[in-house]
Amino acid sequence: MWWLGGLVGAVAGLLLGGLALVPLVNDELMRREYPPLPGHSKLALTLAAAVGGAGVGWRFYDPGTAWPLVALTYGYLVVLALVVSTVDLRIHILPNRFILPAYVLGPGLLAAATWVTGAPWSQWGRALAIGILAYVLFFLLSLLGSMGFGDVKLAGVLGLFLGWLGPGVAALGVILAFLGAGLWALGLVATRRATGATHVALGPWLGLGAVAAVFLSAP
Repeated sequence: MWWLGGLVGAVAGLLLGGLALVPLVNDELMRREYPPLPGHSKLALTLAAAVGGAGVGWRFYDPGTAWPLVALTYGYLVVLALVVSTVDLRIHILPNRFILPAYVLGPGLLAAATWVTGAPWSQWGRALAIGILAYVLFFLLSLLGSMGFGDVKLAGVLGLFLGWLGPGVAALGVILAFLGAGLWALGLVATRRATGATHVALGPWLGLGAVAAVFLSAP
């Protein structure tokens, strides 16, 4: 019955992806603030949300438990990473419109997941602590001029979600993000598509690293 988790996750991913596209594409303020997404990008984003949701459903499927709420929580993380990465790749901005609400929704969803699964509340407290730690560490790195403040805010959110799964998962997400960004930058320089001074968007790699860490941490 593992396919049931994937099916439920895919439907949830489609719904969350569709909801995320509404403010990203249709809102007047967003249209003024960000270039409109072409049709193929909207389709790709929606399909990626469905695939990510299916993966999350499969990852957390556990008959006899409250797995749908946990899957929904991390489905939200996948869609958030997709949306902010899309914007960052286009114009090198991580929009507060999507990141800041996650500082409220994230703790709420994780608190609900903790309650319904019977996990110890220390797990929720650990998630908050790791989220704060990630924010502080990335803030200190930003003082060196190596990243923007949007990356700092995104790191805090990602640290929160990964921290609920464990400190090792959070560390893995950061390692994968910097490894991916570093290899991408080296590849651009090697192919003469960039120089050492070229700005590489870190947000998409933070999101990709976090999502990869969620899947790689599957028992």
